[in-house]
Amino acid sequence: MNNGAALQWVDLNGRWDFSMTGYAKYLGNADGIPIPYGLALCNGKLVQGIIKAVVNFPGEVTEARILFGYNPDDTSYFTAGIGGWGYGYTIQEFVPNSGWIALKRTGQINNILPNKDYRIEVRVYGSRIVLSIDGIELLEHVLSKPFSGEQIGVFATGNAEIMFKDYSYSSEMGDAFVVMQFSEPYNSLYKEVIAPVTSEFRLNPYRVDDVYGPGAILNDIIGGLVESKIIIAEITPPNQNVFYELGYAHALAKPTILLAERGKDLPFDIRGYRVIFYEDSIAGKKNVENDLRKHLKAILRRN
Repeated sequence: MNNGAALQWVDLNGRWDFSMTGYAKYLGNADGIPIPYGLALCNGKLVQGIIKAVVNFPGEVTEARILFGYNPDDTSYFTAGIGGWGYGYTIQEFVPNSGWIALKRTGQINNILPNKDYRIEVRVYGSRIVLSIDGIELLEHVLSKPFSGEQIGVFATGNAEIMFKDYSYSSEMGDAFVVMQFSEPYNSLYKEVIAPVTSEFRLNPYRVDDVYGPGAILNDIIGGLVESKIIIAEITPPNQNVFYELGYAHALAKPTILLAERGKDLPFDIRGYRVIFYEDSIAGKKNVENDLRKHLKAILRRN
């Protein structure tokens, strides 16, 4: 958990006051723009985990949301919290040159009271976003594609003051969901190559057979695909379950790494994708480890 008192802030839009430790105070927007709003970023970053803040409207109730997934390359981002589109609670996306898009909304804005503290919590797990207010889950949304940015902050609208306090975040390891046939030599490939290499990149590798407890296995598979950051699929044998899961991952636009044993014939509709081919030998193990690291570096933008 990162304590909000240690965070540094910068204002991108609107007027803000960061002089009080642990607070981000929105003061409105004096630029005369048609829709006055404020946007502030902190020095925290989050790919998967939880962001929290307490919001208070000292005067007029407008909009106050937690911001996440900010990409400095194109200034796209997501927000979740109070207000927006006339609703009490929303999850929104900002698309450059298009504007704000409501992804999920519920409740009445008239039910939000001034001078009352509201505890906002946003949970980010892969493509799944969950918004809770005062400990109650109100909205859940699965993104059509993963967000590309990692910066976090706060968002507000209007010209009335809004207090954000006790801002904190808890960053967790992203998941690498592994899709493959559960037999040898693929079990060994998972244990000896995929699991240790993905762990080097602070990813949590797992297969659906690592999930224990009651419930339908299909729900576990879909949950793994939705909530993971990266999908790794071993596609050598023509396994229908594997290709079903691979198709689902592609529909979610998830970053996907394909592995296949060298010399095996692949289905026609897969041949156009980049595949890491490997040999079932000692030298082949070292080569597939290196190739997997290169692909993970490219996806995670690490040098």
